[in-house]
Amino acid sequence: MEIENLSIQTISQLSENRIRKIFQESRFNHTDTKPFCPKCGSLKKWNIKDNHKRYIDRWKCKECLSHYSITTDTVFENHKYPLKTYLLSLFLFVNSVKGISSLQLARDLNMNNKFSFVILHKIRVALFNQYEVLNKNKLKGIIQMDGAYINYLPKKENKKKDRKDRRELKHLTQQCILTMRERNGSDNDRSYAFIIKNENQEDIHHLIHLYIEENSTIITDDHTSYKGIGMITNDKGECLFNHQKVNHSEEYQTDEGINTNFAESYFSRLRRMVIGQHHRLSKKYLPLYVNEITYRENMRNNSNKEVLIDLLKHCMKCSNKTLFNGYFQRDNKSIKEFRLLN
Repeated sequence: MEIENLSIQTISQLSENRIRKIFQESRFNHTDTKPFCPKCGSLKKWNIKDNHKRYIDRWKCKECLSHYSITTDTVFENHKYPLKTYLLSLFLFVNSVKGISSLQLARDLNMNNKFSFVILHKIRVALFNQYEVLNKNKLKGIIQMDGAYINYLPKKENKKKDRKDRRELKHLTQQCILTMRERNGSDNDRSYAFIIKNENQEDIHHLIHLYIEENSTIITDDHTSYKGIGMITNDKGECLFNHQKVNHSEEYQTDEGINTNFAESYFSRLRRMVIGQHHRLSKKYLPLYVNEITYRENMRNNSNKEVLIDLLKHCMKCSNKTLFNGYFQRDNKSIKEFRLLN
């Protein structure tokens, strides 16, 4: 993808052939851009022509006889708009550092607001691929952990007699977001976030065992749920993690420089996205927005060109069998919640 001075004007001036080439490079890069069958993986194919005897980037596999194209089995499968529209959508998604709403995207590209809602959520679903790396390569070194709550208080009713007691836990719609961020001073430091019911010792210890490498240093605040991290041992009785903490009721940072500022900056971006763009994140789709913020934090040191290329690869690797495939024909009540922690 040879694009210099990446801007919306640069992408708008690209030809349709160049756009298809960009999508093809992102999809079939590991086979030197040669298309392969997504069903059986065969490189043997026939080119399919339209009624005017022109090639239209569609093929028929010689092995399994299935038809496929550049966007088959991706989030762009059965696309109704030109590929340039999708590339522009990705670019606007990347360039909006605090996120972009579906209504704004619909206005910018003159599209249906329902379509913009679906394509943005499909992009966020594709970004779940970043957690596959975490399963293979755990966080290590110095990791800061912190939790924050969102959607904490219920909306007040108009009549005082109808209002709920907001002090009772059963009326709260809170969601706890727990973030883990490497702080090793490298551009490759990673950040990940998980949604849990609340800050509790059981879930936190479970996540630590799953995603943090042994002998790492974990920095937290003085919340009771983080107690016992330094006493987690293996079968031989050896401590697995070094735990350091700071008491925020007394200081933001200890005299030794221990703080959780890097973890708290994650929530700063999340709150700015809520205040400036979305205004409210529903419980149903909250994991998707958390996933988006995680990706933006991990790619914050890259240029918009690099982020766009990486984001397009994520979308081309994600199967079209997502929650939002055929969204308008589904009953909204039957949609299941995404969870980052089962």
